[in-house]
Amino acid sequence: MLKRILKYSLVEATYKGVNKLILLILPLFLTGSYFGIVSYYISIEVLFSVILIAGFDKLTLKFSSTFGDNKPLKYSLRSQAVTYIIGTLLLLTCLLFGIQQIMAVPIIPELWMVLTCALLSNLIIIQSSFYRSINDVARYFKVRILFIGLKGILIITAVSIWPLPQTYIYANLISGLASVVLFKGFYTGNFAKTVFRSAQSKFFLRFSLPFIFHTIATQLMAVLDRFLLFHFTDTKSLGSYSLSYAIGSSIVFCFIGVSSYMEPMIYKETSTKREYFLNLYLKYSLGIGVLGLLGLFALIKFNVISRFYHGYSHDTWNNALRILISHMFLPFYFMANYNLTSKGKTMSLASVTITSSIIMAVMTYFFILFWKVEGAVWAVFLTYFILGLLALSHKYNRSARDLGKYAAFTAVNLILFLVV
Repeated sequence: MLKRILKYSLVEATYKGVNKLILLILPLFLTGSYFGIVSYYISIEVLFSVILIAGFDKLTLKFSSTFGDNKPLKYSLRSQAVTYIIGTLLLLTCLLFGIQQIMAVPIIPELWMVLTCALLSNLIIIQSSFYRSINDVARYFKVRILFIGLKGILIITAVSIWPLPQTYIYANLISGLASVVLFKGFYTGNFAKTVFRSAQSKFFLRFSLPFIFHTIATQLMAVLDRFLLFHFTDTKSLGSYSLSYAIGSSIVFCFIGVSSYMEPMIYKETSTKREYFLNLYLKYSLGIGVLGLLGLFALIKFNVISRFYHGYSHDTWNNALRILISHMFLPFYFMANYNLTSKGKTMSLASVTITSSIIMAVMTYFFILFWKVEGAVWAVFLTYFILGLLALSHKYNRSARDLGKYAAFTAVNLILFLVV
């Protein structure tokens, strides 16, 4: 099992690693202010992506091996086309009413291009979910690595030549279009006409729709701080915080790397075996998280990171450590997430994330309003603590003993956070 976990983890670690590497290389070519603007574009793309995908990646992952003729996959791909068209029409409607900007970004061309980038990324995500479901590591590797490889090469090359925020959007769009062209046969076949019975369509929608609110709430917790810092501070402060967040949150791709193999297994198993895999996931993820924390501390302690980035203060690296510590709560949340999803309790999962996001939104707003970047870092810690606590305490989820372990883990995390 460990060998299979490592295979999927390698693919996901490479994908997420290159994605993070792009964020870490961009500050080498862009000024702090320009990098702040790029991070704002990325935050908008993330929100567009989760709204468009609406949980259909989970639908593909969970049910592709259940239904014949790849129906969940085809249904998911078509949903992207429909929601993208709706999104484009909404943007055009805004233009007709004289609205030129949304979220301080021009609708044409920037915002529409960001929406298109989100669509292209979602097609890759859904395709990858299908290959994970049928345990096809080779094709999963091909799809993920080819897409992120093209994206990394085009973005870094373009920005190194034309160091402007808009360059990122154009290069991102071109890389997505190139990937879709390379996988043309896959998409052509799965967009072909297939008749869905009414009962099937209702079943798919009933499973996926709660994920719209769940994923929006989840990603809001990940990007709201960037939106607020954009409006309450200068772009240089936003760029510094974005670099801290990019470094600290890199540990997440290790957690997701473990789940790349184990998540489908959790969904397929019965309750007893599921508990075993859930606990195994937590053990592997926390172990990797501790190693990542020690590694980042060493890189900062011996001034390895600061040698590459000029113009960033020591607070940037301390904040990166604190953000990594904050993300150590996520394996508990992911464990609860997979448990609820496997039981079909998607509405319960959505209620956890929506409640957390509401608390986080209020807290983050006031923290950033009064304490700026320092407040944003504290908000990250408290947000993920609350997320994990609510998920673990949910009536469909874990036991009181697990909450006791979580309390002890929180105490250790808080001490580390304060010491840093």
